Amino acid sequence: MQPYKHFCREAVFTVREFEENSYTQVVGKLHLWVVVKPPKLEERDFSGTPYCIRYVTIEVHAPQQYNWNGYKKLFQIVRDLKLKLQVVMSFHDCGGNVGDDVHIPHPQWVTEISQSNPNIFFTDREGRHNCECLTWGIDKERILRERTAVEVYFDFMRSFRVEFDEFFAGGIISEIEIGLGPCGELRYPSYPAKHGWKYPGIGEFQCYDQYLMKSLKNAAEARGHSFWAKGPDNAGYYNSQPHETRSWRSGTFSLANLAFEGTSIAAKLSGIHWWYKTASHAAELTAGFYNPSNRDAYAPIASMLKKHETALNFTCVELRTLDQHEDFPEALADPEGLVWQVLNAAWDVNIPVASENALPCHDREGLSPGLMESHNFMEFERFVRRMHAEMQKFGTSEEDDEEMGMDVKEEDDNDEEDKNIASTVMVDIDGGLASSSSNSQFNHHQQFQDQSTPQVGSRRCRPFEEKERTKLRERQRRAITAKILAGLRRHGNYNLRVRADINDVIAALAREAGWVVLPDGTTFPSRSQGTKAAGGTSTTVLASPSTHIQVQSTPCPTLRGISSGNQSTIEYNASQMKGVFVPSSSPYDISATAHSLTSAIVGDGEDAQIDPCIRGSIDTVGNMQVVDIPPKLQERDFAGTSYIPVYVKLPLDVVNMKCELADPDGLLNQLRILKSINVDGVVVDCWWGIVEAHAPQEYNWHGYKRLFQIVRELKLKLQVVMSFHECGGNVGDDVCIPLPHWVAEIARSNPDIYFTDRSGRRNPECLSWGVDKERVLRGRTALEVYFDYMRSFRIEFDEYFGDGMISTIEIGLGPCGELRYPSNPVKHGWRYPGVGEFQCYDQYLFKSLRKAAETRGHSFWAQAPDNAGSYNSRPHETGFFCDGGDYDGYYGRFFLSWYSQVLVDHGDRVLYLAELAFEGTCIAAKLPGIHWWYKTASHAAELSAGYYNPCNRDGYASTVAMLKKHRAALNFACVEPGILDPHVEYPGALGDPVGLAWQVLNAAWDACIPFASENAFPCHDREVYNRMLDKAKPLNDPDRRHFSAFTYQRLSPLLMERHNFMEFERFVKRMHGKAILDLEALQKQEGVSSLYLLRFYPLNSGGGGGYYLCK
Repeated sequence: MQPYKHFCREAVFTVREFEENSYTQVVGKLHLWVVVKPPKLEERDFSGTPYCIRYVTIEVHAPQQYNWNGYKKLFQIVRDLKLKLQVVMSFHDCGGNVGDDVHIPHPQWVTEISQSNPNIFFTDREGRHNCECLTWGIDKERILRERTAVEVYFDFMRSFRVEFDEFFAGGIISEIEIGLGPCGELRYPSYPAKHGWKYPGIGEFQCYDQYLMKSLKNAAEARGHSFWAKGPDNAGYYNSQPHETRSWRSGTFSLANLAFEGTSIAAKLSGIHWWYKTASHAAELTAGFYNPSNRDAYAPIASMLKKHETALNFTCVELRTLDQHEDFPEALADPEGLVWQVLNAAWDVNIPVASENALPCHDREGLSPGLMESHNFMEFERFVRRMHAEMQKFGTSEEDDEEMGMDVKEEDDNDEEDKNIASTVMVDIDGGLASSSSNSQFNHHQQFQDQSTPQVGSRRCRPFEEKERTKLRERQRRAITAKILAGLRRHGNYNLRVRADINDVIAALAREAGWVVLPDGTTFPSRSQGTKAAGGTSTTVLASPSTHIQVQSTPCPTLRGISSGNQSTIEYNASQMKGVFVPSSSPYDISATAHSLTSAIVGDGEDAQIDPCIRGSIDTVGNMQVVDIPPKLQERDFAGTSYIPVYVKLPLDVVNMKCELADPDGLLNQLRILKSINVDGVVVDCWWGIVEAHAPQEYNWHGYKRLFQIVRELKLKLQVVMSFHECGGNVGDDVCIPLPHWVAEIARSNPDIYFTDRSGRRNPECLSWGVDKERVLRGRTALEVYFDYMRSFRIEFDEYFGDGMISTIEIGLGPCGELRYPSNPVKHGWRYPGVGEFQCYDQYLFKSLRKAAETRGHSFWAQAPDNAGSYNSRPHETGFFCDGGDYDGYYGRFFLSWYSQVLVDHGDRVLYLAELAFEGTCIAAKLPGIHWWYKTASHAAELSAGYYNPCNRDGYASTVAMLKKHRAALNFACVEPGILDPHVEYPGALGDPVGLAWQVLNAAWDACIPFASENAFPCHDREVYNRMLDKAKPLNDPDRRHFSAFTYQRLSPLLMERHNFMEFERFVKRMHGKAILDLEALQKQEGVSSLYLLRFYPLNSGGGGGYYLCK
């Protein structure tokens, strides 16, 4: 017997014969009208049955009114027979396609909508609407009774998951296949029989509904060719042939993964094999697969499925190319070639592959009707047992192989590898027999086709020998790289990551030579590029026409720092500094870390007494101490610079616990004053604990409605924060707003819904990310709770989105609304600058950690570090965070990678749902500014908060990449030394807020995502405002980048005081790039000793106001 390669839903194996360990599932699809499962199949060792769950029969009469009665009875019968279930979420109608013997239309309420808006269906060039499925153009359009199409699908899948939870828990339901288009396949309905299509017509493009045309228009305008905003006018008609002419949906899987967490999901691709041997592959093009002979359209689809951990189901595996030539020789079809292209695309990315027959088949070779007829059923039983590797019950021979269309290849006895090459037996999910062939047989068929028919568009698989040679070369290359890295780590003191490659080596060498290497590989000389000098400084020769002066320059100011007793850490960081762009120091920066241009020699070998009021920096050169004294420089002129919108965050208690506006008259007056100085808008927190306080999905938006009306009357913009955390106990919290009461009730019986520290203390500040996909919140997951809340807000305030008044939605992702673990809770005794504690001891995150450890093969790693200290420990006091500590060992890297990945995954999931709920509106996420211990090797405080950002790794790149994926802006809080100077108040904390800010800022700008900022603490001082301006509009940035917006927090009586408010107005004007009034210059010009300004405010809401200049 020739060896065969078979595939199943779990993995791919290479086997000889049909051995017992090569079990492939076979399931039979039930009739479209079935209610009772025929018991005969169970007697034949049948694995299970797939069945279509059609929303057209479940949600038939009204939105979100589901009737599951018939399916409950069916599933009970299947469970009684101890069969498995594969369920298809069918969002298309039934009737008019091959094999459709019944007609099941769309729900009645969808049909009613289509009578007034037929563009909800796909449309061809002649304007004929295809009601087989909804057009993808309305995936995010809110036209289905205030829901988008994607929301309709999600609500349907979620209802199914809740209704049949016992079948998921018992393992009866083994897989969910998600319907993505006509016939449940991921394609356009390009060849509808109801519109006259006949095989092998090429079909027509289906993009003429108003929603897809709008998308096409936007794409054409973005390309700069607006006249391309139309479908091809020379692509023929449904039954045209290629020579007569001249001329895809990832979001649903994210929602399916959310609805069916823990269950395998699959997607079905169609086998459009006709015209495959032409250069254009015309039938595939009209169906949405851009797969001409010079391009592979299935590789990106396979990658998309891989991303969502989705299996691939493919049809037409039983069709043979020779048969297609006999029936329609002019169609140039190649089903075998198409099958192999799709299979190789799937196997290359290691996703499970399943298959089904496209047409009924019951014998070993041809087609005959009636599966349940005696002879046909015996052949089917034989097929099932062969798929189950029970060949000992059948006397197979070489003749059987020949009957099945398999070529027997004589192999060289000395070629052991070729003997292990497996051919593929394709699973027939409907019970039919798939054609099978080996790789060598595939080449044989290709040679036959080359001789018989010209193959302009056919593809060849890469020869097995070539793949093996490539693998061998890769192994040799990795072995050499491993030796190089090991030597550098051991002898060169290079702190390279475990999976470092040659790029990391080159970057490390470049940084050692004084170059700056950005995360994307951009490399350029630093400002102090020159010969490396002792002590980490560099000597640069400056040439002038008259003299040559040698200037001794210091390291980058953001990485400078001196601490007694910790010199090794500083030197270590100096050599391991991250390559980021940091502009030259601001003339207003007189902090201890700023490097002044003016120096004074104050002593020679003796202690110098420095006035504590002089805030400069001290360098030691030989026996001389050089004190850098900052000169008083003139302020930078921001007139004519870029316009940066300025928003003011409203008080936390602007809406009280009864969801009522606390002080509408006082707020109105304050907002009028803000409007008079041209503040762009306000920021308001929409608290989950207020809106959904008493019962699930009972939302009270009354107070926010009144607030939004006031803001609209004043013609201000709105930024809204979806606050899914509690308020109280953190810096700046002057009120207490807990999580909803019903959540607290759940927590009494299940406290693991909260983050938990090593001592078992629960933190009710926000929900643990471990329950993102756990149905522990009254039948909903945490993600579903967030999504329902955001969707309710979107519907309730639709008019404010329509007129553009709501400019940004910031999504709360953790404590204080920031994407981080609650690692430093004041209520648990944390005080600055403690390193904090890991927060992964609830049962759900611990289960995730255990699974990750078992996957890695080290189950004993399923625990958090036991030597990481407590909340108020210092890094050097712990065995985990100290220099050379366990954080950089094998276990430490594993744990921190898992810990940080959970953070990124949480942000990814929530922002996807936010993007869905707030389609067309900018969304944003807030990152924390955990700057203390930034100058140590481990960055301990960041590690415990979830950012794996030690000195030899960029912990923000993955987060920024996730934000870019969802087109989300990044909001980052600035900690200005003028407000809270950690170097002065806590000199041992080795904090660096400026260095951290520039690292995050460069990561955002490198990824080209908007960067907004806000002050971390109240500020009213001009010097601090100047620093913020310098950071918002960097002077020396070669790309002239700047903040996208700035938020001042927060509105208070202290801000409205006369002097403070005048400074704030001055700050706003400079942010807007406007000229400001210089009183000192006017005093000299007018020749008077004093001038004062009389401020006047507008009497209406139209803005305005101004000053009278008085002597």
